[in-house]
Amino acid sequence: MKLKFLINPFETVSEKKLLIYGIAVTLIASYIAFLLNGRFDGAIDLHFTENVSVFQPLIDSLINFASLFIFLFGAGKIINSKTRPVDIATPILVAKTPYYILLAFNINNFMYEASMSLVKSISTENPSAMPDLDMGTLTTVLIFGLISIVFLVWFFALLYYGFKTATNSKTVAHKFYFVGAIILAEILSSVLISNINY
Repeated sequence: MKLKFLINPFETVSEKKLLIYGIAVTLIASYIAFLLNGRFDGAIDLHFTENVSVFQPLIDSLINFASLFIFLFGAGKIINSKTRPVDIATPILVAKTPYYILLAFNINNFMYEASMSLVKSISTENPSAMPDLDMGTLTTVLIFGLISIVFLVWFFALLYYGFKTATNSKTVAHKFYFVGAIILAEILSSVLISNINY
């Protein structure tokens, strides 16, 4: 029951509560991302950098939301003409929760420095030389990568069940609309962020 709630709260929690939660957690997480040097630089992306300005994560989030909303709402209307804007906005906001939890891994720039250390150890003037890898750093990055994959799946599950509930989607074609909308949103958001928020 708890697992079902984690991936599909849309059947048991009121839309109003989820919308309020989504807005609140987005604002709070955007500030935390500033403190922990996190960038949501794409609809399905999270990266850590050396420095982040105070409004960059919030602008990232707004662009990502708008990009996902445009394409998912369009897909929703194709599937079900009665799909309402709030029906799509709510799961987009709620689905980003896993990304916000991942921010905790970069306290004191931990993950950024680990990643940079790994990149430096692999980079060498002699491409044929074996890189001098620190196993602790490598293990840390690999564990974070695996956890990130799990959380990415969680994000997709939340977004999919929210979209499915909002549109009453049932067919395989509807799933293709959903996937296509996310791909287009990722492209649009990445282009917009790289051009206006860097």
